[in-house]
Amino acid sequence: DYLVREAPNIGPQVAVKLVNVFGNDTIKTLASNPGQIAGSIGPDGRSAVPKFGLSIDRAMELQTWAKGELSNARIKEKLYEIGITKGQVDKLIKAYGNNAEQRLKEDCFSLTEIHGFGFITAAKIANLIGVPKTDKGRIKAGVLYSLNGLLEHFGHTCLEHSELVRESCALLELSQEHINPIIKQMIQDGDLVTEETDFKQFCLEKGIEQ
Repeated sequence: DYLVREAPNIGPQVAVKLVNVFGNDTIKTLASNPGQIAGSIGPDGRSAVPKFGLSIDRAMELQTWAKGELSNARIKEKLYEIGITKGQVDKLIKAYGNNAEQRLKEDCFSLTEIHGFGFITAAKIANLIGVPKTDKGRIKAGVLYSLNGLLEHFGHTCLEHSELVRESCALLELSQEHINPIIKQMIQDGDLVTEETDFKQFCLEKGIEQ
């Protein structure tokens, strides 16, 4: 999938042949040894015995492409394996740049700030690259996802704290001991507001006795 979607002038049949021979080293082989892809080189500098139906010119074109892919080849392969679309992969690489996998491990759920990536997709990628369930970014994103889902489902503009905790625990498969400190921090940071805090501030600003 990766080769067909992104490599220049590579169709499904050639992609399958390459991967069958070189496996996980396909991108590295393309980047470092295009002659091995194209076949033996004749005295005129051209491929004497083409392999995989590729000329040396096409192999050299693939080499140029593969060299630019090396830093993100591993994560792209993984993403395509779990069904992430090319459009999403392009957005992800644009946002995270070279060595995207390491940056994702450090802050995977900032993905939810990119159009086209919701919590479920970000969680799928986080699971793929080994981000722990107790990651603070995961819990924060899960709380917001739970809150928005509940508000949309019931048509409310707010809900009980206990209901949010219960829904977040179920979504994230974690206990309240993991969820409550994050919710508290989110309130302190202004990511969430409580009715009590908001009402007191409103009365203070308006000079209303409580």
